[in-house]
Amino acid sequence: MKKLTLFIKALFKRLFFMVIGGAQTTGLLIAEIVQALFMKIAWPVVLERFLTRVLVGVLKWLRDLSTNKIVQETLDDVLKSLREKGLKEAKA
Repeated sequence: MKKLTLFIKALFKRLFFMVIGGAQTTGLLIAEIVQALFMKIAWPVVLERFLTRVLVGVLKWLRDLSTNKIVQETLDDVLKSLREKGLKEAKA
């Protein structure tokens, strides 16, 4: 039971940091929010970029789990496809 509790806590902690996105993602998000406040970027663009960064973070996290068979090539293909569809923030 203790292992399950520790696992759940670790999972929620990891999910929280994925949503926050680390220092780089948070810094970029703050910069884009400031630009949106001065009407240089539309709010939907800010939201799209943030969600794209979160998606990339989740995909990388999923790749690093030992319980799946997602490999770097698969992740690269998904990110390439996202960039081709116009999501420039889908960086590896």
